[in-house]
Amino acid sequence: MVTIIAKIASGFQKPDGLTVVRPENVREFLFLLLVSKIQGIGEKTADTLKSMGLSRVEELANCDVQILSGKFGKMGLRMKQLANGFDFGRFRKRKV
Repeated sequence: MVTIIAKIASGFQKPDGLTVVRPENVREFLFLLLVSKIQGIGEKTADTLKSMGLSRVEELANCDVQILSGKFGKMGLRMKQLANGFDFGRFRKRKV
């Protein structure tokens, strides 16, 4: 869950601001955002989601996974997981 939230929150109050998202507030934080804020959802995918009536992360998170999988394949499940704050991707260390 950490990586998706960290990536989105880090861009919120740039350049000097700090956004803290507590675990109990993850869904509340994400649900107000447009789906395009989720990593991996580009302009075309966002447009397709919008044509399905899914503009906000909350709508994506609550959409039936079968519908998403039928339209987007494996990415449908991944988008639903990310919309609900679950990121099972690897966390990579960066060299400074």
